[in-house]
Amino acid sequence: MTVSFNDTPLNCSAGMSLEKLLTEQSLLHKRIAVAVNGNLIKRDLWGELILTEGADVVVIEATYGG
Repeated sequence: MTVSFNDTPLNCSAGMSLEKLLTEQSLLHKRIAVAVNGNLIKRDLWGELILTEGADVVVIEATYGG
């Protein structure tokens, strides 16, 4: 199936959890905020949220600086 990952089409397995996707993208242990289809997803729900065809996943990584 295909999802949008930060505005880039990404092929992934059907039934994939958000947590698995973030693991495959080497983002699981970073300081990030994640929204799926415009809804902010709490970190403790990442393993429960199953992505669907065409899901829009946006990841924002916290950075330091001014």
